[in-house]
Amino acid sequence: MLGNTSAVYRIPERDPLHSARGGFLKRILVIAMLERGETVNTAFLEKILAATGMDLHKDTLFAAIQPDEYTGLSAFLKDKQPQAVLVFGATPAQLGFQAEFPRYEPVKFYEAKFLWADSLAALEPDKALKGRLWAALQAMFLS
Repeated sequence: MLGNTSAVYRIPERDPLHSARGGFLKRILVIAMLERGETVNTAFLEKILAATGMDLHKDTLFAAIQPDEYTGLSAFLKDKQPQAVLVFGATPAQLGFQAEFPRYEPVKFYEAKFLWADSLAALEPDKALKGRLWAALQAMFLS
């Protein structure tokens, strides 16, 4: 029986970051939380990153995560020490953080610049959201 001071933690059976792909040359981690049944639109993501001079396959480490997959980032951040982390569609809690972060505002955390944005599926058709993303990416990478 658990007491009032006990805590229960979910332990992932498989860490989705182990299946992440990419060269990680610029030490950029890209995470896309997918909606149920959704496949990742890599063409759209490639276009977003190309606008900042990055190549998805060479410069980043990319992980597409299903909604029911828990991913704790702390160990990855300490081990790989990315320069930046771009998160599409996931909340901080879904990535193991007990903190709130504003969307579309770069934030320094764990010695990396984080950018939280809406899901790729929400971004692609929405011109206003794409504008907010572009402004944030410029602040992170082009200023």
